[in-house]
Amino acid sequence: MENDRKQLLSLVLYFGHELFFDSSSDEETEEIKISIDKGCMIMIWYLGNLESLSKSTCWAVLYRMCKLLLEINAHHQIIALPSQAKAETIIGKFKRRYGMPGIIGAVDGTHIRINAPKEHHCSYINRKNYHSILLQGVCDSDLLFIDIYTGQPGSVHDATLFKKSDLYNRIPTNNIDFSNNTHIIGDKAYPLATYLMVPYKDNGNLTPREKNFNLILSKSRAVIENAYALLKGRFRRLKYIETVRMEFIVLLVMSATILHNLCILCDDKVEELFSMEKEILEERETAPVVNACEEIRNRGNVTAIQKRREIANSLPLII
Repeated sequence: MENDRKQLLSLVLYFGHELFFDSSSDEETEEIKISIDKGCMIMIWYLGNLESLSKSTCWAVLYRMCKLLLEINAHHQIIALPSQAKAETIIGKFKRRYGMPGIIGAVDGTHIRINAPKEHHCSYINRKNYHSILLQGVCDSDLLFIDIYTGQPGSVHDATLFKKSDLYNRIPTNNIDFSNNTHIIGDKAYPLATYLMVPYKDNGNLTPREKNFNLILSKSRAVIENAYALLKGRFRRLKYIETVRMEFIVLLVMSATILHNLCILCDDKVEELFSMEKEILEERETAPVVNACEEIRNRGNVTAIQKRREIANSLPLII
């Protein structure tokens, strides 16, 4: 366990050392007077628990380290959509585990509890009646985030969040490759598309094949629920962020997701730290609610409808 922690710290230090000093002015270095290893430990400590920071110097270091982590991600693509070769590996894992073909990731949103912002605070009150921002994540078969989008108020619907995201806006320009009939998967809050498979709306008249499709899709998309449970279990700061600076809140959430990926890549063990079962139950209780009247009524275009039907007909029957 201790060796895993040291490995994570070593990775951040290795990736960040040159960037840390390149991005530091002499004035900042003189003012803060802290090494990158201590800065890294402050960041990991803060994100890993719910204790408060009191010294302004620590806040300055935390902000600087989180900005550094985003630079590391930009350089080393710790959170990134998969290459074609990597996508084939992900597709294979989803297919072997759950039976559904073509999946490169699962998408969903989660709430991050915050204090009431100074401006437009009412829009941040979610259906659970507390202030939050939303994190939209897409994760692969190994719970690695391959795309994130965060900062929208907690009252925003999942489908609206998706349409505001960089992921959605890059699709029409072909900046995202969904070749070889690949797709991501989501729940009933999302619109059906050739690149996004969602459940059949259950109006009481589903065929056995459609019910089977919904069940296998639900089992497949459990990975994103598990990813959020792991993320918040390891980085407990995401259960409640105390600062009201929205830019800083977004920075903290993004930093935690990058560290989450690094932990998985380092094979960091968490069994002794918290109960995944408990975290999953908590995530289900706080997950965005989809009311029946809000379900997406866009059934998708003809091509998307046909693709879903073909997948449904090809799946092994498990019910």
